[in-house]
Amino acid sequence: MMITRATYTIVFWVPMTPRITSIFGKDKDGPASNNARAGPLPMPEASRPWIIGTSVRVAKYMNAPVKLAKKFENGDSRVIKLSRLRYVKDSFDKGPIVLTTSYMPESDAFLFDYDFTKASLTKALNDHSKNRFSLEKEMTARPLESRESHLMGMKENALAMLISSVTRNEEGQIIEISESIYPLERNKFVWKLKL
Repeated sequence: MMITRATYTIVFWVPMTPRITSIFGKDKDGPASNNARAGPLPMPEASRPWIIGTSVRVAKYMNAPVKLAKKFENGDSRVIKLSRLRYVKDSFDKGPIVLTTSYMPESDAFLFDYDFTKASLTKALNDHSKNRFSLEKEMTARPLESRESHLMGMKENALAMLISSVTRNEEGQIIEISESIYPLERNKFVWKLKL
C-alpha cells in the first residue's frame, strides 16, 4: 500500500527582507507519510552566491514500474523515490531550473534520515559506503508534460532537456537511477572537452 497526500510547499528565502511564497499550488505526488519532508528551502550562504535551493517534493517507497525494475539488476520491485525541485538563489521568482527524480534500492532506508533540502544525495550515499564510481548519462530534448509544467510553473509542452542517469558503485551495481528535467529557457549547457 502506498500512501501519499496533497501538499503545499512554502518556500522561505530570507537574506534581507522576509518573503514567503507558496510554490505552484498543490502537488498530488507530495511527500508520503514515511517521514518525508517538504520545503522550506535552505538559507543561501553569503560565501556561496551561486547556491542552489532545493525543495523536496516526494520522498517515499513505491512499487517500481516494470521498465524501472528491469534496470535494477537484482530486479527490485520496490524502490525509494526522491523528487526535488532546484532553484537559483537570486532567480526564485523565475521558477525552478530543474526537477530531479531519483530511484534507489528499497534497502537504502537510511535515506529517510536525511533532510535533502540541506544534504546532498551524494553525501548521504557516501556516508553509507555507497560511493559513486561510474555514471552513464543520456540527453534527450522533449516537451514538458502536464505535471512537470505545473511543478516548473511553465506552459505545457515547453521545451526541456531530459538527462537520464544510471549510477553504479565500484562493483558495478546500480545505486541510483535518475531523471533530471531542465527547462531550456532557464538553462544553458556548455561542453568543454580536452582533446
